[in-house]
Amino acid sequence: MVSKLWSVPAMVERSDLIGMLPRRFAQEMQRNFAIDINEVRRPISKLHLNLMWHVSNERNPGHRWLREAMMSVLRGVGSVPEIPKSSAFH
Repeated sequence: MVSKLWSVPAMVERSDLIGMLPRRFAQEMQRNFAIDINEVRRPISKLHLNLMWHVSNERNPGHRWLREAMMSVLRGVGSVPEIPKSSAFH
């Protein structure tokens, strides 16, 4: 397990380790790293994503726009629930 997705291609290239990455990211990284890409042969459980923000950003128009833009992109990829009225940290 790594803290930064960007470190996986270099680790895989320089070792006998394997890594699991989103396909598009792996394909981009393959341009700069000598890595092979293979499809996972088993079903993978659904990925759960959470958006969190500080309460001070709840009504910030720019922050709200960014949250809505990210949700819009994710809805194009799969089913994503609506943003709750308030998911800010208090």
